[in-house]
Amino acid sequence: MNEVMVTINDKPTNIGMESKLIDVLNKQGIPSEGCAIAVNNKVVPKSKWNTIELQKGDTLSVFRAIAGG
Repeated sequence: MNEVMVTINDKPTNIGMESKLIDVLNKQGIPSEGCAIAVNNKVVPKSKWNTIELQKGDTLSVFRAIAGG
């Protein structure tokens, strides 16, 4: 299986050649609720997570909402 390297929160990660953002998030155990995702420093609306195809060298930043009190 061909794989490409992307970076998720500063961690190099191999993914499948034709990986949609939502599939990579699911495989990495990243929840779809309470998170914001940026690909190459551009925030991706959740409505587009299932259409974005990740490419070799892409950088993902995952931000999780944290409740305080």
